[in-house]
Amino acid sequence: MRCFILLVMLALLVVPSMAQQEQPITIRDEDGRDVVIPATPEKIVCLSPAAAEVLCALGMSDKIAAVTEDCIIPSLCRCLQEKERVGTSGRNADLERILELKPDLVIAKTGSLFPEESEKVLVSCGIPVLRYRALHIDALIPMINDLGRIVNAEDKSHEIIGWITKYYNTILERVSLVPESERPTVYFMSMGHFDWTAGNQSAGDIRISEAGGRNIAGNLTETVPHVDMEWVIQQNPQIIIFSMASNQYKGDTPTEDEMRVLCWITI
Repeated sequence: MRCFILLVMLALLVVPSMAQQEQPITIRDEDGRDVVIPATPEKIVCLSPAAAEVLCALGMSDKIAAVTEDCIIPSLCRCLQEKERVGTSGRNADLERILELKPDLVIAKTGSLFPEESEKVLVSCGIPVLRYRALHIDALIPMINDLGRIVNAEDKSHEIIGWITKYYNTILERVSLVPESERPTVYFMSMGHFDWTAGNQSAGDIRISEAGGRNIAGNLTETVPHVDMEWVIQQNPQIIIFSMASNQYKGDTPTEDEMRVLCWITI
């Protein structure tokens, strides 16, 4: 009789804790939406490179069922190389295949980088969608925190956040000591385009400033303005940053001579 009572008491203690673990959680993503997702999803489809990289860093790549090609950079996240591809990017993701995979969660990019119509299809089938792009640390840190919570790896996510924050603050502190006159001028080629750049308060503009540079297009009001190559040459930037979308990266960065030729052809 005593054994029976003891077993009943243990069962009563275990059942509530199991129920609590199975409760869905609410996450506010980078687009500012509150999304309800299942506790500890086991199958995730990643259409966001930043999210895929963070899941790998958290040691949770086994939970990634599929990715888009822009999530895969040969020199980074080798754990993604063998993952199934469901399109080149979120804009042309293979929704039919994603539905066949029956994921517990889809993580996409923000805004128009993943069409609203595509999200509606997934949500109507009971698949929650989170959106992250994480172009700056202000968006990266919350995403790491969210993903750590989602995959039950909060200790690791806090460790990563601490490491990033430490070095980020060190950089800001050291850069603050450099006089404005000694900071190099920078031209930022946006997303693999020679004549698109980073305007005032864009992600590229902010990163240039935080790294100690002066963006030659920093006074242009558009976020991603189109500029004339002759104007760029007249500005004579000391540093040129060639930025590519991850799906453009094949390991062949243009040489200085190639960029000079292309600039003159454009003029």
